[in-house]
Amino acid sequence: GRLLQANVGLNRSDDLGFSVCTVCREWNPPADHYGADKDCGDEADNKIAAIAIHTEADHDMVVVNATAPAGVDPDAFAYSLLYSLTAGISVRFGIDESELDGRIFPDPASPLGRRILIYELDEGGIGVLTRLHDEWETVCNRALEIIHVNPSTGDTDPAACDSSCYECLRSFYNQFHHEHLDRTLAADWLLAARGAVFDPVAFQYDWDSVLAVFDGSPVYASGQEADMVEKIKAAGMPAPAKAHLPVPSDAPVAEADLFYEVEGVRVAVFLDGSVHDDPAVAAADAQKRSILKSKGWRVVEIRHDDIEGGIANLQSALTG
Repeated sequence: GRLLQANVGLNRSDDLGFSVCTVCREWNPPADHYGADKDCGDEADNKIAAIAIHTEADHDMVVVNATAPAGVDPDAFAYSLLYSLTAGISVRFGIDESELDGRIFPDPASPLGRRILIYELDEGGIGVLTRLHDEWETVCNRALEIIHVNPSTGDTDPAACDSSCYECLRSFYNQFHHEHLDRTLAADWLLAARGAVFDPVAFQYDWDSVLAVFDGSPVYASGQEADMVEKIKAAGMPAPAKAHLPVPSDAPVAEADLFYEVEGVRVAVFLDGSVHDDPAVAAADAQKRSILKSKGWRVVEIRHDDIEGGIANLQSALTG
């Protein structure tokens, strides 16, 4: 899934986002930074405010919707369950907990409900969460053992801690949530959830969301490109993962108009309007696309004067 994380400012500040002085480049300058007698001059002219810092990437993830029992703090329940599961996953698959991260979100339908997001930090995934449906019961059992509960009997170890410790839920990575952690809140859920059945659903991207910019309108490089995209959609082609993506990401040589990834194979689609008929442009295109092919990419060209042929080539590329 696509994960966007935004930092909208300091908790101790009443202002939304961060600010920067355009003269000296100092972030969040103090109130006395500007003035007629100061080097950075007038604040209104030389300050950019309400800056949000964000990252956006595709990650393997799992979302668990869980409801706290009556009388239980739903945040304490959710964080305890989050770190029980991440610990169970880490032990089962032999990875470090630093390779996973998680977030807790409220459930608008229930005051006691929480949405628990667990995701792999490496973009593109390390292949752990994609195997979770086959290993779910084992992961729950490992989590129970970590929180001092015998998975076979459901009994708590007599030597167990009262709520949490560094032998169970606490770690360096979750120290900001130590006050919420209580291993006893997660035990019943893990015992009951071991028998969960997973129904696989094929994921497909949505054309509108992939092509949309922040105002919700489709983004096209030209009218010809818009027409070509409409014909690709009408032909029943699946939506790409991204549009207008610089490729390859480590050292871009071109911009793929549409980007697909099929079973680990990267497919760059170029929508060549009439501007690409120019010999100089065509020569530059050929050089860039040759580099992509040498790096293992599949390259599909859909020309404005042979859209049907290009769509057939795309179909072939996506089916191997």
